[in-house]
Amino acid sequence: MNPICDACGEGHTTIETDIIDYEYNGVVYQIKSYFKLCDYCGSELAGKEECALVNEQIKEIKHKVDNSHKHQTKIM
Repeated sequence: MNPICDACGEGHTTIETDIIDYEYNGVVYQIKSYFKLCDYCGSELAGKEECALVNEQIKEIKHKVDNSHKHQTKIM
């Protein structure tokens, strides 16, 4: 059985995903957003676990971009 909705306490939630835009250093990247969707009230909830999954993707983008800029600086 899926967890009970934190918003209404009546429905059950399932993990859903959506693609969202994230902009870093003027470039737009598409990342996967995670949230819980309630089958009763329709609330979309993002808890600690869901936010951590999004933050992981953001850190990866920043790491790649920042390291790429360092590499370009060394070459010039």
